[in-house]
Amino acid sequence: MKPLLLLKPSRLIIALLALAMLTQSCKKKEPGYWKNEQIPASDKERFDELNDELIKAMRKDDKQTLENMLSKELLDDPSTKREIELVANRLKADTSYAIMNEYYVVNKYNDRDTIIANKNGVEAYELNYPAFAEEMYIAFLSPAKGPNKELVTIMYANYVYGWKLCKIDVGPYTINNKTAPQLYSYAKDSYAQGQIVEALNTLALTMSCLHPSQIWQYTSEQPMAEIYAAVGNDANKRYPFPYAITAVTTRPQIFGVFNKTTPEGSFPQICYQSKINLKDTAALKAENLAIRKALPAIMPGVDQNKAYVYYLAYNERPTVKKQVKYFEMVQKLK
Repeated sequence: MKPLLLLKPSRLIIALLALAMLTQSCKKKEPGYWKNEQIPASDKERFDELNDELIKAMRKDDKQTLENMLSKELLDDPSTKREIELVANRLKADTSYAIMNEYYVVNKYNDRDTIIANKNGVEAYELNYPAFAEEMYIAFLSPAKGPNKELVTIMYANYVYGWKLCKIDVGPYTINNKTAPQLYSYAKDSYAQGQIVEALNTLALTMSCLHPSQIWQYTSEQPMAEIYAAVGNDANKRYPFPYAITAVTTRPQIFGVFNKTTPEGSFPQICYQSKINLKDTAALKAENLAIRKALPAIMPGVDQNKAYVYYLAYNERPTVKKQVKYFEMVQKLK
């Protein structure tokens, strides 16, 4: 019988340490998520490197680096190229984009998982995302300035072939420095004060920034949609377009009130049909001054808390099939 092979004490210690490290590396991580400063330093360093590499490649249009960073699913998805172009255009135009929030996640489920990102009342929202791998990283980037901000979403997953970009998108986050829930709260107050058009316009803005990310879900989304429908019904009854402004002698007819988005924010745009020839700009401006005076009684709230109100005067109403000339005027309120 051969004697047992005995390791020397030093080799035995090394072997035990190696076994312990192997056991530790194979150990399944406990599900959970770590946000911002809670992310372990070693993981944070890895994610920072990935983000820097991705942003640099997008700004330089480095297609080879971008391709190497994509998951197999993104490489096979025909829409990926367009999404990356949209994000790259934002990052090239505005160098002030920075991480607003970031999450390191160990998923509990293998199909979809959820992070309760905010529990605060109307601002509450959750992140409902596909669990591409056990370990994932999610980052939201936004510009530092501007009343109308867009949110860039970047997601990585730790596949068997390494950390790869698994999802990317961009969507409206704030309008006039307000998130969707904040716009919703303002609209509810306007509606309670009888400011129907103001409430409807604000709710239209609310809907446009309701999903700043494809994985972002506001808890109050259903009440937002319900009040939008209710206010819309009231507006249709109260203001059957075309709506004649009888307080103005020329009796112009409003046929639409919309939101005009500019670099300074989003403001009301009132479209109306005038009997005055568009070439007679002096008469159009005089009529418009009369409309401005009549507006607070006709549509209360539309010209309140605004920097501008835009007016488009037409001689004939445009249609989907026909574009017509108009004369634009701007009322500066602040």
